[in-house]
Amino acid sequence: MKKKIGVPLIIVIIVALLVLIYRFYVYYPDLTIRVTALYDERSNVVECENDYFILSDGKITNADTREVIYSVKDNNSFIKSYNELIWVFENNSNDKLKAIDKNGNLKKHYQLPGNTTDFLINDDVIFALTSDELKMFRLTSDEHLERIDIAYSFVFHSDDNRFDLYKYSCEFGECLYFDMSDTNDKDAFYAIDNERNEVIGARETNIIDLLSYEKDKIYYTRSHFTLETMAEYSFKDNIEKISRLEFGKYARGFFQRFYPCSNSDSILLIAQTISSRSFIKEARIYYSDEMKNHDHDYLVIIDKHNFELKEKKTKTFERIIYADSEQAITYYKGKYLTYSINDWKVTDKQSANEIKEGGSYNFVTCGDYIFVFDNESDELLNKISINCT
Repeated sequence: MKKKIGVPLIIVIIVALLVLIYRFYVYYPDLTIRVTALYDERSNVVECENDYFILSDGKITNADTREVIYSVKDNNSFIKSYNELIWVFENNSNDKLKAIDKNGNLKKHYQLPGNTTDFLINDDVIFALTSDELKMFRLTSDEHLERIDIAYSFVFHSDDNRFDLYKYSCEFGECLYFDMSDTNDKDAFYAIDNERNEVIGARETNIIDLLSYEKDKIYYTRSHFTLETMAEYSFKDNIEKISRLEFGKYARGFFQRFYPCSNSDSILLIAQTISSRSFIKEARIYYSDEMKNHDHDYLVIIDKHNFELKEKKTKTFERIIYADSEQAITYYKGKYLTYSINDWKVTDKQSANEIKEGGSYNFVTCGDYIFVFDNESDELLNKISINCT
């Protein structure tokens, strides 16, 4: 005669089922967390002479004193910082590009031609990116530009016949031009300063995504929307090496922009997996800022020497808000947690009292800090130290 299942065991099973149902179909955080670095969006925070400045609601404000130092009229304006000045780009202004000091005094202004979408300044030279080309100018005075010809040189024809690569080098930086063979593919342009601190390029429309730019080689992928392979090209040896990457189930969950952090040994990427927690069948999505369906974030570290992968996975409802080659910072249950990349152990905790249920937040990294903004009001809520240990 079979023994009857004990009442305590039945109760345990029922409780476990109820917990699972609550966990996956009832409970979820009503929270939106957006990390600017993961999207094709410009930062609204810059550092200038050890002070930080924020562009919000048409005003440039000192992050510490909250003093407004300058106002803009274009809602699509953006700011950068070079040569101890804040550079303001206003597309609907006659002088699209202006430079102000940290007190808001106008120092320079220029009429950039064409539909400029981004720019990079090194010394007195500016690289201006438009929707279909890259231009180079010398800032001859505080008001005038002198066009410099970008004399590209042919580098190589890709093994899969997808593109021809051209390169231009000078003392102020380097330019790459991927001339795509298929007329349906958009040509890709990139510029990098001579110290390799900043790269600009039309990432949101390019078939070629540049992952890392070194002195004698580059790393790129055909498209991060279908990231399956990574290519390495050596300018020194004139060799293109393509490697297939075996990602986990997060393979289609990489964010719109690769995380702009790499070093001489590795490339860092961030992905996310989503799980539907509704009885109603939903359309499949691969990344989202809404944490209600968040499953895991993945920090993927690719070794440049052998293309081996290492994966660091967060807990459910835990969002990576910053990562570099040594540490990662996440938001989880009211705290900012700092992890060591080597062993993925928590090395520091910081309070996140400003994060409230039902809120929507944006995290922007600049210099030594992560700035936390309320998405609804654009109010600066907190400034988290990256070097917290």
